[in-house]
Amino acid sequence: MMMKHGTDIALLAALFAALLGSCTRSVDFDGSLPEPKLAVNCFVEPDSLIRVFVSRSWHIGEAGGEAFADATVELYINDVRQPPMQVVDAGTELYPSYVSPSVARAGDRVRLTVAREGYGEVTAETAVPHGAPVLGVDTVRGGERSLRCFVRLKDVEPGTRSYYRLEVWQEVMHGGEPALRSVRYDYDREPALMAEFDGGNDDFMGNTSRLNTYGIFGDDLFDGREYALNIGVETDGYRDYGPAGEADGDARGDCFVFRLVTLSPSAYLYLKSLTLYERNSDGGDFFAEPTPVYSNVAGGLGILGGCHTATARVCVDR
Repeated sequence: MMMKHGTDIALLAALFAALLGSCTRSVDFDGSLPEPKLAVNCFVEPDSLIRVFVSRSWHIGEAGGEAFADATVELYINDVRQPPMQVVDAGTELYPSYVSPSVARAGDRVRLTVAREGYGEVTAETAVPHGAPVLGVDTVRGGERSLRCFVRLKDVEPGTRSYYRLEVWQEVMHGGEPALRSVRYDYDREPALMAEFDGGNDDFMGNTSRLNTYGIFGDDLFDGREYALNIGVETDGYRDYGPAGEADGDARGDCFVFRLVTLSPSAYLYLKSLTLYERNSDGGDFFAEPTPVYSNVAGGLGILGGCHTATARVCVDR
């Protein structure tokens, strides 16, 4: 048995060598690098502050993270030019950004034009979606530390493919102050979430990866209807540690906030491509093609997306 096991390992090593060798290609590099591009990032929520971040692309070897406070940013809502956007947080430890006194509403089309000397002008456009409501959350105890949750929603645009993201947050105490912490949930029993990435994407060794890290899904299973998402949430204790490393007492959250975010197509494509990019960059699939991150910024990089958030709060007994 030991000899057979050793033979299997040798065969697997030979297979790896053959596969890696067959994928090898020499590339001549002349030392030139692509010119940097403007990068624009903004998500527009109805009736909320519009904030735009402007930076640039960088290549491997650069520190990166440079943000610009001297760009020209113009905002259009339904093709109507809005008052100038103002720079905030410039010269502080925070990234500078551009904010507008105007707000968009559900159904509006939003367009940005951004320019900076030496980079030219880039543009992006999106629509602010109408939000699907959370009708309620039904819960069933799955054990001492788990909760089975059925998040009921209503797709409000029949005949049009809609896109969503589900977030779960737990109310906790942090440093003696109330706060929210993100909770990873189990979606193995929910076909809408599982189907988004081919049922979980087993890798070539047969290991199942939890690929849907942003909890995105479409309305293919419930177009124009009510639907209940079936997820599992861990309710184990959350202990808050202060600056000195000492426990601040048992600050377990008994209440959860469920956020259903309706996404514009551009926001959905961005999050889906970002999921695949992060998975392949972390070595989740050695044989996967490099995944470019989706961008709808013409002439540059980044994302202008629309979103619309509905929430529901549920408290459980200890």
